[in-house]
Amino acid sequence: MLGIIGGTALQQIPHAQHIKTIALITPFGALKSPIKLFQIHDHEVAIIARHGEHYELLPHEINNQANIWALKSLGVKTLLCINEANAINPSIQIGDVILANDFIDFTKGLRQHTFFGNGLAAKINFHPLTNALLALTLQSVARKVNLTCYQEKLCMVIEGPRYNTLSESLLQQHVYKADIVGQTQLPELFLAREAQMHVISLNLITELDQSHVDYTLQPDPEQLKQAIYIMLQKLYALLNQWLLTPLPTLLESERLTLENTILTPVSKLSQQQKLLLSVLRQ
Repeated sequence: MLGIIGGTALQQIPHAQHIKTIALITPFGALKSPIKLFQIHDHEVAIIARHGEHYELLPHEINNQANIWALKSLGVKTLLCINEANAINPSIQIGDVILANDFIDFTKGLRQHTFFGNGLAAKINFHPLTNALLALTLQSVARKVNLTCYQEKLCMVIEGPRYNTLSESLLQQHVYKADIVGQTQLPELFLAREAQMHVISLNLITELDQSHVDYTLQPDPEQLKQAIYIMLQKLYALLNQWLLTPLPTLLESERLTLENTILTPVSKLSQQQKLLLSVLRQ
């Protein structure tokens, strides 16, 4: 099953037939937003709105553990994470789509960033974090729906909800060489890889960051609203076309991040920890 985490607008994908809505209570608490199952062409797709059904959650308030655990418990092994982001790289503009493959975590420790701890120890290698083959198929389809799409870009993830100061933006642009900056990409992607999912990070550029060369030329709020509406229509077209295209066969070995990584002996695990591992290892 394919999973998608994104904004509330994803509940309105054209040609998506709603099957059912699932509200789950997970070991990490109840979902703030239910999972909606859709049939889109030949694919069963589980979609969850990370900010809640009515956009009520700030980035640090999102229960990423519950969202990822719930999707994995339903059988999701491939996850598309759709985020908004600001452009720092001067070659990137509003309306572009970025398939980020590397990340720098500038969040401040307010977010639960792992399924492990509290007596369950592991050392996990996330390389590669995102699936290059899936990203390549998305980029190919993006061209068909007239979306400018870049691969292999660096995303700086900040705590939010405030935007960067100018000095922060300059630091990220010139020292860290970041291409885009977002607030919700992490720890969502890290948790998805702990849950042994193939993941893709699709970032919609909705604004320019302060150090961007064209920042002062940014459209006014009404123009920006129209630009985002047009981008959403292209996103819907991209998703529909992508799901009409046969998805590539993915290597199971690239998904299995937990092989030989659990350090705590099974005999020392509680029933709850064994249940958690059984879901993550599916």
